[in-house]
Amino acid sequence: MRTGLVSAALLLAACGASQPAAECQPAPDTQTTMRDHFAYTRATLPLIINGKLAAARAKAASIAMVLLPDKLTHWGPFVERMRAAAETLADTHSLSIAARALADVAVECGQCHKSLDVDVRFEPVAEPTDGSQMRHHAWAASRMWEGLVGPSDKLWAAGAAGLQWTALHEPELAPNVESLIKSLAGRVRTLGARAATADNPISRARVYGQLLGTCAVCHQLARPR
Repeated sequence: MRTGLVSAALLLAACGASQPAAECQPAPDTQTTMRDHFAYTRATLPLIINGKLAAARAKAASIAMVLLPDKLTHWGPFVERMRAAAETLADTHSLSIAARALADVAVECGQCHKSLDVDVRFEPVAEPTDGSQMRHHAWAASRMWEGLVGPSDKLWAAGAAGLQWTALHEPELAPNVESLIKSLAGRVRTLGARAATADNPISRARVYGQLLGTCAVCHQLARPR
């Protein structure tokens, strides 16, 4: 999944977006921390999606290491909760727990941005029109991720809507695996419907964590042995 974040938005983490630029310049160490935190968190996402738990755990340890409360006092309780979620991910041997923990990290990012009045803007990514179910599914899941991190109700809703009609049918798999993947595809559509009605950070984190876990199981089944 591809997503981009406007670099200027990353540098506004220490102050409200409504403040004049001259009065709103985060310290260099804060800029570096924000950039590293976003990079590590974003890099963990495809690892979870593809069921690469060991690599995801290692990346999560890096997320926890850059979130030092004594250097990020302006992030208040959000940094503590982000750290706790990252440490849960780094310590777990369960993909489902890891998926939920990463969703919790994303939600705390978004709530921190909201609390600090930060205007986070993502590079627009056009909805795929080539008929590829998998590309459209990836597009929808990425918009939901941005909806959590922004946070953005509009992006979250766009992603939730996109999930609800994605078939994810893979006809070249063995019959027993194909049946399981069809079932997982149905679960993805159900999660899309739940996401469309999720109207608070906690419920959105729960749905997104379940989505990531479902993606991971499906990709493990479909991966050539």
